[in-house]
Amino acid sequence: MSYTFGVQLYSLKDYTDYSLSLRTIVDNGCKNVEFYTTYGLDGKEMKRILDDLGMKGISAHVGFIDDFNSDAFKKQVEFNHQVGNEHIVLPGYAFPTIEEAKRSIDRIGKMMEMFKREGFSFGYHNHAHEFKLFEDGTCPMDYVVRINGIKLQPDVFWLKTAGVDPVEFLKKHSDKLISVHLKEYGENGRNIEFGNGILPWREIMDVAEKAGAPIGIIEQEEYSVDPLDSIKTCLKNLNTIFN
Repeated sequence: MSYTFGVQLYSLKDYTDYSLSLRTIVDNGCKNVEFYTTYGLDGKEMKRILDDLGMKGISAHVGFIDDFNSDAFKKQVEFNHQVGNEHIVLPGYAFPTIEEAKRSIDRIGKMMEMFKREGFSFGYHNHAHEFKLFEDGTCPMDYVVRINGIKLQPDVFWLKTAGVDPVEFLKKHSDKLISVHLKEYGENGRNIEFGNGILPWREIMDVAEKAGAPIGIIEQEEYSVDPLDSIKTCLKNLNTIFN
């Protein structure tokens, strides 16, 4: 089996010293990262830092943008091209009403087309609220998956939290997978360190690989220890499970 593993840098959001975060990740056996911020740097400088560490950017979470001419969009395009990221992922969207969920098809679709025209693939990252039912029995995810050409980055912790079987969800949408967020689900329903919970990681990544998207990205949002030590534990367990 051939997988690509990375770490979402949001896992170390409490550390303003991005160089410490990057060194911790690479020193513990992982060379790939997913961005959620530019850290105030341009892409050329970040690419130099990654190259010096022997690391690569593989994707980025980018908040909702719908203005092709905006500085925010131009900045994200430039940064991600320079860093070498191939995938742009919308990390969430609000769906307060069924009407907004229906409008999201066009709104998220517009953002997707903006980035696709610039040479990126584009995915949507779920939380749990996308599976909360509206009065007609539909849920926001029903509308997201109707966007023509949309990819998905399933966050398996939030799928489990929403009462959705992660393996079955990945199988159902195998034609849309771009990568998988490897966020562990503990017996108490909390996000604990990867490999210390109950999710079937080999089965999850087997589905992703068969779908042609064998990219797993560690994301940690809750910590039983210091975040740096938490990521060390996650990567140690990752290497144990998949080596």
